[in-house]
Amino acid sequence: MAKVMMTTLYRQMAKAGYPKPYLRTVVLPGWWQDELAEDPSILLHARLLISKHLGLEPDSIGISDSSPQYLAGLSSVRFKMAENRDRDKFRAAEALGNQIARAVADCCNLPLKIPQSAEAVRTAILGLGFPWVSFEALLDYTWACGIPVIFVARFPDKIPKPDGLAVYVKGRPVILLCKKSPTPSNALFDLAHELGHIAMGHVKDNDIWVDPDISENPTIVSDEEREAQSF
Repeated sequence: MAKVMMTTLYRQMAKAGYPKPYLRTVVLPGWWQDELAEDPSILLHARLLISKHLGLEPDSIGISDSSPQYLAGLSSVRFKMAENRDRDKFRAAEALGNQIARAVADCCNLPLKIPQSAEAVRTAILGLGFPWVSFEALLDYTWACGIPVIFVARFPDKIPKPDGLAVYVKGRPVILLCKKSPTPSNALFDLAHELGHIAMGHVKDNDIWVDPDISENPTIVSDEEREAQSF
């Protein structure tokens, strides 16, 4: 019976873009064995872990081959494009980013200070003794402002991965960088871009901004995206 239940769960999650290896190595605990699903309470524990990590309704996990349902999300989801036409494509990344940001916000108790302008950021960093605004300097500054910056190294292979997200949850903005930048200058641009969304007020509490592709020369963008580019 346990094998049947876990086979159904793995098949359902794989169809939704979360393959079994990802669940076993990233989501489920190291002690997990499929035979444990024979115990209903342990199976429920596994479903709750998947729900917590991926932002899925626990009652929709492992029940059938139908797609699992996402938890009630954030009040506002914004995208780089002028129209939110990427919402369905990046719905899984949005849910995953929301859950990561919530966990990070729970662990951060630094005083929150939202930067007022790009010039104010530059002045503050140079005032700390840095010779220029490097990636490391901006990273330290952003954390000192009470804005956590997290690199999300592992995404399910079949889930479209955005370059970055600016998430505002539980009264705190969190920046998630998902792209492996080839150079520190690329990483600096990506971080400054997401910080720009926060500083310019593009995300408020319970909002998320999803950047599928951060580029210095974008094609079609919203007014907010242009502001973040200039930041």
